[in-house]
Amino acid sequence: MQLTTQWICLGENPEVLFATESSLPDNSMYPLAAPSNPPPGLGSAGDANHFYQFAFWNVNGNLIFGETVLIPVGTQPISATAWYRLQSTIPGFSFACSVPWFSLGQDRPFVNDDSEGWQSPIETVDGQAWNEDEPVVDTDDGPHDIVLKQFIGNESFQSILLISGSASASVNGRTIHVNQNAKNVVAFAFYEPFAQAQFQNLKQVLAKIRLPWKELETPTRRDVSRLSSLIELAQRPGPLPAPLLRDLSASLKRIKVNDLKKRMGAIEETLFLIEAARFLSDRALQFNRRK
Repeated sequence: MQLTTQWICLGENPEVLFATESSLPDNSMYPLAAPSNPPPGLGSAGDANHFYQFAFWNVNGNLIFGETVLIPVGTQPISATAWYRLQSTIPGFSFACSVPWFSLGQDRPFVNDDSEGWQSPIETVDGQAWNEDEPVVDTDDGPHDIVLKQFIGNESFQSILLISGSASASVNGRTIHVNQNAKNVVAFAFYEPFAQAQFQNLKQVLAKIRLPWKELETPTRRDVSRLSSLIELAQRPGPLPAPLLRDLSASLKRIKVNDLKKRMGAIEETLFLIEAARFLSDRALQFNRRK
């Protein structure tokens, strides 16, 4: 199996810092490692005030935040890219939140309108449609709630990573909340090919559903009916006759409580899977309507 590994810096003109190809045994495990800061001599940070810092791995379209990760190796080629962000020690004075987006399927960032195929990932700001073709929202006029698009082209929203300014911003799903005068907030929005995630998840959920459930009539209707009658007799005033106690005890033993608990657990799990499959299939239909 062929493994291609790259270290690349994020930015308008991504620079390959390191690249290698190697052959690995099929069906094995392989450790990927990328240091927080690449060794001296890899790439050109520009000057002493700038440096590269690890941001995330993209392994065949899967987002991984750990610098070191153990990946499963099958029989298909793997492309693993460690993306580094250029950091600056010079204080900034921009009271704004910027949201470039990253395509996990294409393994590339989209920073501004100079990027081929660019469009702003921002959908609304404070509930109002965002009509500007840029990913920056000023914060000197007040706090803002920024909602990102669910879809960009044929890709679906995956997650948000706050690169900087986390002390004055928070993330909830597709929403970024920034405080007034939040300075230099940078949030990367990740998008992935729809089929890569939702369709695959739907297939996995459907594979776990087992219908129809077996032996749902255990205990039998006759046992349940008999137990119901005995309970009704036992609730009458006065002491319980010995024959009734014997019949009640025998009926209760025929109801195998542990088996019933397992059965109910299986039913609840299947109902959860059905609900998950319904949600994923609805998203698939929504995606197809947008195509």
